[in-house]
Amino acid sequence: MQRVLNRGESYHQLRQTVAYANFGKLRFKREYEQQVWEKCSRLITNCIICYNAAIL
Repeated sequence: MQRVLNRGESYHQLRQTVAYANFGKLRFKREYEQQVWEKCSRLITNCIICYNAAIL
C-alpha cells in the first residue's frame, strides 16, 4: 500500500515540477488556454515516465 502511495506522490511532484513555468506565474487570458496548458503538462510528464521506463 505504501508503495502505491509513494508512486502517486512521485507522479504529482514530477508533474508540479514540469508545470512550474515562468517562476510559478502562469498568466492565461482564457480558460481554454489554461486547460490546454494542463493537458500539455500532463502529456510531458507521462512522456518522461515512459522514457524512464524504457531506459530501465
